[in-house]
Amino acid sequence: MVALKISETEKQNQSFREILTDIEQLLFLHHIPCYSFTLPQLKSQLPIEYQKNKAAFMEGMMTLYPELHIEFQKERTNHNSYYIKIFEAIAAARLSLTTK
Repeated sequence: MVALKISETEKQNQSFREILTDIEQLLFLHHIPCYSFTLPQLKSQLPIEYQKNKAAFMEGMMTLYPELHIEFQKERTNHNSYYIKIFEAIAAARLSLTTK
């Protein structure tokens, strides 16, 4: 299974859509399920108070997975957003398991 976080349709350019289509076709040929989710879709699996912004989203994911606390603390001290991608990947995987 492959779970992807993608930008919303209106923010996708032609090149991105072509690459996404190629990835989906390749996975289909190999019988690998592929799920694509936008950030609002990822946030929708959390209570509304955790959907306000990325920091709240990370806090909400931490309530589900307390072991993410270390990454949450690292993200708060970083100047570049790095660890948010871990939270988004876990949310995408979690959502794809409930989408089947």
